[in-house]
Amino acid sequence: MGKIGFGVEIECYGMSGNTMQECTVTAGAGEIESLTNWHGDSRVYRREEGGGWKIQTDGSLHGQREGTWSQTGALELISPVLYGIEDGEKEMTAVLKELRKGGAWVDRNCGTHITIGIDRMARFNRMSGAKKQQVMLRIAEIYNHFQPCFDNLSPNCRRSEENPDCLGLIDMDDPSYDRYQFLNLSNFVMRGCVEFRQPGFTLEAKKLKGWLRLGHAIIKVAMNEAHPSHGKALWDDETPRDSLKAMLDFLKPGVRTNRWAVERQNELITNYTHYRAKRQHGLRGWA
Repeated sequence: MGKIGFGVEIECYGMSGNTMQECTVTAGAGEIESLTNWHGDSRVYRREEGGGWKIQTDGSLHGQREGTWSQTGALELISPVLYGIEDGEKEMTAVLKELRKGGAWVDRNCGTHITIGIDRMARFNRMSGAKKQQVMLRIAEIYNHFQPCFDNLSPNCRRSEENPDCLGLIDMDDPSYDRYQFLNLSNFVMRGCVEFRQPGFTLEAKKLKGWLRLGHAIIKVAMNEAHPSHGKALWDDETPRDSLKAMLDFLKPGVRTNRWAVERQNELITNYTHYRAKRQHGLRGWA
């Protein structure tokens, strides 16, 4: 079975393309492959081809000028496919550490997206188109059911109540029709990719690791027929939608991720007054 692959897209301020490249080189991730204008004008730097990190100017970050190779501003750093959760996390962590040391910063206008790919898995490649559709529907069903839990793990500006255009609940009649949903399944059937767009603004590796492992756990439930939750019904009182404990019991992402999720929700309870009651209610059942 091939390794799971994942990638991250990190929007931030405070860096030029050259300083970003200093960060990736110092982190051991190599030189930047290219800096691409968000209108589609690719300006390739030093390497014509390769699997390295890339930069894209970002016109969606209002109030900040776009960065260039020499000018500090708003930029999006895009990883290559990082194969293996453990190995990939090490490279991602090293790059994020250097970005913070180099002066990068984020605010609520920035987004951080995680894409998980299973196209190297033999099990996925043996599936018929109909079976892939079935797996995609199960992924959407799980995310929809536990949407209140994902809201409670997100900063307020990334909650579904605050972002109606991002479609927190996925249309089960056509889960792949809109790539700008919090859960982007538009490339699942063809390429085995699931993009999680809800994590919000961050340069913290711990936060991205938590979201990455929760996303991976959702995919494992949908893919692995031996998983204890693979065929378990969700729309019942035994699996409350807003209970973090119920979600973690269902997904079984591991002790480390369980601990992160509880710490993260408590952190948000401390940091935000709005939605505090919902987050506190979602933690029922934890000591």
